[in-house]
Amino acid sequence: MAALVGGIGALVVALATGRGEALFGSSPWRVTVPTTGATLALGALVLAIVVGTRSTSSPPSDGGGATRVELAVLAGAATVAAVPHVLGIRWFDSPAREDQVVEWATALAAASACALVLVAARRASLPLRLALWATAPVLFVMAGEEVSWLQRLLGYGTPDAFSASSQGEANLHNLSTDRFQSAFYLAGCVALVVVPHLARWAPRSLGPFAALAPGRLAATFGALAVGFTYARTGNLVHHVTAWAVVAVLVSWGGASRRWAWTTLAVTAWCQLSLVVVGPDLIRPWSPAEYRELLIALGLLAWAGGLAARGPLASRFTGSSRDVAAAAPTVWR
Repeated sequence: MAALVGGIGALVVALATGRGEALFGSSPWRVTVPTTGATLALGALVLAIVVGTRSTSSPPSDGGGATRVELAVLAGAATVAAVPHVLGIRWFDSPAREDQVVEWATALAAASACALVLVAARRASLPLRLALWATAPVLFVMAGEEVSWLQRLLGYGTPDAFSASSQGEANLHNLSTDRFQSAFYLAGCVALVVVPHLARWAPRSLGPFAALAPGRLAATFGALAVGFTYARTGNLVHHVTAWAVVAVLVSWGGASRRWAWTTLAVTAWCQLSLVVVGPDLIRPWSPAEYRELLIALGLLAWAGGLAARGPLASRFTGSSRDVAAAAPTVWR
């Protein structure tokens, strides 16, 4: 553990060379020899950790190749990433502005996920019900924060408690935007990408909550979200999440290998596309709006999968029989 902490500390120092904001910064990555070496070392460390979490020799059978819905999601993300190059930057930036379609779609997805989580909780055993009840307020706050609690729509003034907000609006995340967004992106990657990996390869590590693991569609959204970044490519959180996506998809295995590699290729295309066009973006942070939408859609896919199932039981021992029983939700 000491070696792991020391290694991560060294990576932070290397990534901070010439930056001063390695952890939560909001500036693009400046490619230098130290930062490149640091991110490659970080990638090797993350891959080793992900592979090391495997506690079973082979994953349970899954859905095989990408479904039509997953292919549609991948095609849609690839198309959006191509918009700045084909139609122009304004066509990419305008939908992501305040009170435009991306922001409202994010809020609607989060609010819908909240409602579906409460529906699923009604048919869950007590431990899972408590977990879902704890998740619902988080999704509700996420929806409210996205549209500043309808402040611009209703026209009320900013309370004194939010006077320090960077945009002067009634929301919490703008009190410390860099830290809130970095924490949100990290949590989104863990929930939508890392947890499905653990449910697939090490279900015992999740205990009774393995039955709540997001499925493959949610993982698709979670992976793609990492590709929609430009302004924050210089901070350590982005590098951690990016390498986590690479490690999880590369090690996915089973009949879903083709889906995993396709998802990885599209995610890489989205990231490279935005890095190329990034210096010309009207608002360098506009890709983050699409990233937040993809995370919200991933959470909606997860909540919808839970609500569509029958009763959720918490007796999950990690045996092959239990994994097979959970497969319709975990993998689809």
